[in-house]
Amino acid sequence: MTKIIRHQNPPIQSRYQDYKPFLRIDFTYQCAYCRIHEAQWGSQRNFAVEHFRPKSDPRFKNLTLAYSNLYYSCNRCNDFKGKTWPSGQQEADGYGFCDPCREDFYAIHVKQNSNGVLEPLTNVGRYTCDHIRLNRKILRECRETERRLLNDVRSTHRLLRRLEQKHGEQKTSEIRSVLEEYIRDSREKLKGLHVFFRPAVPVDE
Repeated sequence: MTKIIRHQNPPIQSRYQDYKPFLRIDFTYQCAYCRIHEAQWGSQRNFAVEHFRPKSDPRFKNLTLAYSNLYYSCNRCNDFKGKTWPSGQQEADGYGFCDPCREDFYAIHVKQNSNGVLEPLTNVGRYTCDHIRLNRKILRECRETERRLLNDVRSTHRLLRRLEQKHGEQKTSEIRSVLEEYIRDSREKLKGLHVFFRPAVPVDE
């Protein structure tokens, strides 16, 4: 995963909700925080326009309609984050939410264990994980499945390479049959990865 780069330049809107179509494209149809895709979370109906700096906080009142402060978020992350914002002391101690438009949260602030659990590496990672609950069950399961499917596909391709190296251009029916079986298996596993790798296509239903 990488940090999110905005490309849209929407016209000024009178309601922040009207920026949603532009945010969907900029955030590639996935949550800014947990990165779950519309295809995994029941379409755009379960996503909201989220204020990174809470609109309820008087300090950020002037950012209510600022596109740079609007993020595309699944309803669960939006609910959990809510009005939360670190205090001055917490910020001084290095705690706060990771801004996914400024840095790659998953590469810098956390590491993923084999069971899909995110382990914080920094105070920002801990604060973000705790307040947005990024280790909730559905996310752990998605990450674990993603890891397992990717490992399966890598293993299959390693087997394919070994077969090719061992038998070269040999065209016996037996070798051809083995290769075709592994190729079919790889294709099926790649289909399984299609959703878990969050394809950049919308789900409008």
